[in-house]
Amino acid sequence: MRTLAAVPDDKRVAIAQETLDIYAPLAHRLDIWEIKWHLEDLAFQHINPEAYRDISKLLNSKREKRGSGELCRAGRSDSARGA
Repeated sequence: MRTLAAVPDDKRVAIAQETLDIYAPLAHRLDIWEIKWHLEDLAFQHINPEAYRDISKLLNSKREKRGSGELCRAGRSDSARGA
């Protein structure tokens, strides 16, 4: 999956879809969660690159907010108000 960038587009999407359909569920059934998540992320990146970039940007912005404490402060003010 990591070397799919060198593969033609049609074959790359087919391999990524096969990974989502066969190998990720197999890893799930074998309780290999980290490999399952990794395979799903890599496959989704090749199947739908625009959505992957959008989601990645959102996650990175949340990580930055969490790292700066902005989300923690917002959570405290909500609980202080009784929300």
